[in-house]
Amino acid sequence: MAVLDGSGHHLVQPRSATLAELFPGSGRYMATVRYDLDELAGRSVDATAQLSSANGQSVAAVYRHARLTKPAWAGSPEGHTDKVPTPWTAVQAQPSTNGTVTVDVWGRRYVFGKTAFVEQIKTADTEILASPVTLYGQIDGKDIRWKPARVQLGNHSDTTATV
Repeated sequence: MAVLDGSGHHLVQPRSATLAELFPGSGRYMATVRYDLDELAGRSVDATAQLSSANGQSVAAVYRHARLTKPAWAGSPEGHTDKVPTPWTAVQAQPSTNGTVTVDVWGRRYVFGKTAFVEQIKTADTEILASPVTLYGQIDGKDIRWKPARVQLGNHSDTTATV
């Protein structure tokens, strides 16, 4: 593979790569060659890949023209917002007096109790967990006895909730 200027001269040292099938039986092949193009920023270049058989016979060539510049919008904060777009709704999060924390996200309600694992998930008023999520473990063949803890609601906004 090579990167050339408009006159066909090499701008960087050409490199070889072996084609590999994307996954067995796919019939699609890929090769990757990486170049440091920082010194070529702002230039128009031609990239060429020469495909050869195992015995070195030329099979095909692929050419692409590119301009190595960042578009004007790259790095712009335009479009970045913490506003929740319609039809979605804002995240709702609240601690309860019984020690649980409830988080409502896009029509689902998640209830956290005495562990960091969810105790209940409801969607359309239907419970979708058979039981609270529980962690089991053993040390030297003996069950670990987890100590109950207190779940707290941390930072939360219209787009996030930390439990």
